[in-house]
Amino acid sequence: MKGGITSGVVYPLAACELAKTFLFKNIGGTSAGAIAAAATAAAELGRDSAKGGFRLLQDLPKFLGDQPLGDPNPNLFHFFQPQKGTKPLFDICMAALGNGWGALPRVFLAATKGFLSWTLLGLLPGLFFIMLAWQRTSGIFFLVCLEIGVFFALGLGLLSMAYGLYLQVALVDRLSQSAGWPSPRWAAGNIWRFMGNDRSDGGA
Repeated sequence: MKGGITSGVVYPLAACELAKTFLFKNIGGTSAGAIAAAATAAAELGRDSAKGGFRLLQDLPKFLGDQPLGDPNPNLFHFFQPQKGTKPLFDICMAALGNGWGALPRVFLAATKGFLSWTLLGLLPGLFFIMLAWQRTSGIFFLVCLEIGVFFALGLGLLSMAYGLYLQVALVDRLSQSAGWPSPRWAAGNIWRFMGNDRSDGGA
């Protein structure tokens, strides 16, 4: 079984369908496929058990797709969480999912939140200019200075945020991957259950 999150979600139902006709032997895989292969092997071992086997494995995709109460994200989302150093990039990528161009406001909000210090740093020169204009000018000239200050504040804020984003992307290889693997305890516990074992704690 090859890797890939999407493939990993599809494999359990495919294995359950094949199990109606065949017995599994020497099954393996890579990445997410290795997890699915381990689950399939465990289900094969617990094929005749009352509590495990492929009857339990076929419910796995539904569980991964279900949403916890009050949470817009499915259970699968919570098994792939970012490390602290790459969380801003992860949040931006997640904000970009769905709704086409309608995702732009979410992406902008996630980028601003993730790189808030950089954004504020870029805003300071423009805000300082506006403060000086408010203290030393008036009338039409103040309005002109206000427009210039707002333009520079927003422009420099965006540029500064983009620079912070660039630095984060440049360093992401040093900080390993942006998403971790599913909880080993959760995965091990389910392997035990597929085998028909009552122990759901991964054998701990």
